[in-house]
Amino acid sequence: MEKRFVRVTRGSIVGGVCLGMFTAVFCGLQNFFAEKRGVHDVYNVVGAGSATEATFGLIMPGSLYSHARNVVLGSVLGAVFGFPIDVVSFGHVKVL
Repeated sequence: MEKRFVRVTRGSIVGGVCLGMFTAVFCGLQNFFAEKRGVHDVYNVVGAGSATEATFGLIMPGSLYSHARNVVLGSVLGAVFGFPIDVVSFGHVKVL
């Protein structure tokens, strides 16, 4: 029983740290893009999502081919999911 508790606790802590790192990188990149561009719009969220997913695609275990696939797939999925998140969170789209 104690070993199971330790295993579940360790998994929860590792999962929480990974989620926290992902969120910190995403928010940091989003704020960086907004500061450098001087405007807060959907492109900041899309760029931050794309860059974050590509970065985390690199640290996944596997071969060189799987790293390349994870980076490409991550950057596309980050952009695809970043756009609706921005629309839902702000309720409008400022493209220009």
